[in-house]
Amino acid sequence: MNQCFENPLNFRRTKVQALLCLSLFALLFSSCGIALEREMSRFRNYGLATLDYVDKHGEFPFQVDDKISWRAKILPFLAARDPSVSLSGALDLDQAWDSPANVEFASAMPKVFGADGQRTDLCWVVMDDPAQQPKRHEDLKGGSSNCIMMLKNPNRVPWLEPKDISQSEAFKLIKGLKSGQQIIAVLYDGHVMRLTSEISDDALRTMLDPNESL
Repeated sequence: MNQCFENPLNFRRTKVQALLCLSLFALLFSSCGIALEREMSRFRNYGLATLDYVDKHGEFPFQVDDKISWRAKILPFLAARDPSVSLSGALDLDQAWDSPANVEFASAMPKVFGADGQRTDLCWVVMDDPAQQPKRHEDLKGGSSNCIMMLKNPNRVPWLEPKDISQSEAFKLIKGLKSGQQIIAVLYDGHVMRLTSEISDDALRTMLDPNESL
């Protein structure tokens, strides 16, 4: 006869252990879902702040000849949406990121860009050919709802330095994801999506090229 039925206490103990395991699994699954939604919301705010910048200035905050990161440019628009966002003192957007006026802020990254203090996972997707970089929405031949503007880059970069991720680097990053891994991306219309390595090569290349007509 089964030992569990010989001893009801053993049976109850086994049942409790099974229920505890199921509860822990459910809690872990829920925590992962909450963390993912928090990250999706974070990048959604980046996209919306960027659109606010475009509405005011008529062009994207990222420009190939910038001497300071576009992230500094959207900081006031992030602050307008969330009063808890720090403006990092008196950043001079007309000066280079490592100029005497700005260098002290390079190691004082606002928490809205991450908790690292200096490096962030927020990166603009930059054309391999700088001459092809779109400057405004009118330059997007593929449409604003079909092209990736920025993404979450696990290879963090200095937040104030005009350093991001190229088309080819973004392609390799996404196609190199392992099963179950995903990358958060923001489209030029502000929408947020998750990408996995299962996306086809042609579809990904099209999404990474704003100059590709659909």
